[in-house]
Amino acid sequence: SKGTNFSITPTWRKSLSEQYRLNISYRVSANKQEQSRNVFDRDMVTGEATIFNDALSNDFKTDNTQQRPSVGLSYNKDKTRWEVTAGLLYQTLNTENIALDSSFDRSFSNPYIRAYLSKQYGKFGRIYFNYSNNINVPSTNQLQPVEDRTNPQNIVTGNPDLKATNTHNLYLNFNNYNWEEGKGIYSGAGFTYTDNQVVGITTTDDDLVRNTTYTNVNGTYNGYLYSGYSMQFKKDKREIDVSLGLDANLSLNKGFTNAIAFETTNVNLSPNLSVEYSIDDIFELETEYNIGFNSSKFSLESIGDQKFTNHTASIDLTTFWPQNLIMGLRGEYNVFGNVTEEFDNDSFVLIGSLGYKFAKDKAIVKLKAYDILNQVIDTRRTISQDFISDSSSLVLRQYFMLSFTYKFSKFGGKDPNRGN
Repeated sequence: SKGTNFSITPTWRKSLSEQYRLNISYRVSANKQEQSRNVFDRDMVTGEATIFNDALSNDFKTDNTQQRPSVGLSYNKDKTRWEVTAGLLYQTLNTENIALDSSFDRSFSNPYIRAYLSKQYGKFGRIYFNYSNNINVPSTNQLQPVEDRTNPQNIVTGNPDLKATNTHNLYLNFNNYNWEEGKGIYSGAGFTYTDNQVVGITTTDDDLVRNTTYTNVNGTYNGYLYSGYSMQFKKDKREIDVSLGLDANLSLNKGFTNAIAFETTNVNLSPNLSVEYSIDDIFELETEYNIGFNSSKFSLESIGDQKFTNHTASIDLTTFWPQNLIMGLRGEYNVFGNVTEEFDNDSFVLIGSLGYKFAKDKAIVKLKAYDILNQVIDTRRTISQDFISDSSSLVLRQYFMLSFTYKFSKFGGKDPNRGN
């Protein structure tokens, strides 16, 4: 296979005023692909592979041309910036399959928009919004209206009536973190909605031969939300840090399993809390707790709906006394509420370390013990669009590691921490 790509984007910009600017561009791109597959059967008389196999061979060429004119208007004043760009995406796809003596042409025309807004307020506050839509044209294999038998166990036939996938993306971010005082809030959310998503339809006959084609589905989406708040208290050498967080996900997927249409809805909600207390040059203590609520609903009658909760709690202790001696201990307890009784669903992992600094704190020798109680497990449940599986894998468990680290402050006779 070989390919050639070319693109050019002439752009014209014009300042309409001190705050406004006009942008006009015209992007042209071309992609040419040539792909061939030659399969030969063995001649039983001569013993050499000289008989050309038409069914398993392939030879096609594809020309993909895209034109994208666009007009944009931007604004920038004080602490406010925004820009809106609109255009048209026109794409042509020409394919010639020489081996199968077939060809087809398709063209796609779709509008697209890009927009964003950014605004700062106060000393630390900022809000940001972005919208865009992406156009993805189906591949040649998905469009080619002929049987592809290069894999005799999976015969693929394209669908020339496929539409281009149109994905709408929204993103919002809010941040007001005071780094001077060590407290503030941040939050963000994103949502993606897709029309004409290309999915495969596969059926398996009595001989276990699969036949695959493609179609479009509408209305799939994926959304997420994250938020956090942190605060810090200091007095003399003592410091307390508290953080609250929340992560959430929502998705709807559509597809086909053995030609039967299905929908799968997933919802995940995960709040977390962490508290850290420290005294300079003495110790640091950090605790964290995370709980995850999960729910999955399937339209397929053969798969029951799933609801489960996972828990993770951990504690970290690091001491810096006596001087030059660093000791660390971490304990982590996990409970997986989504696996069957045949698998271990909880574990307590204990990790310890002992280090010594010398040579004016440039050298450190450290002994680390991982999984002291020998309880690490790799148990997990995988929930896809149309199946659920529980698995347990072999993982590296209890081990000890000795390390030595030395910090060089000069290279080539020059201290990199000093200026020229």
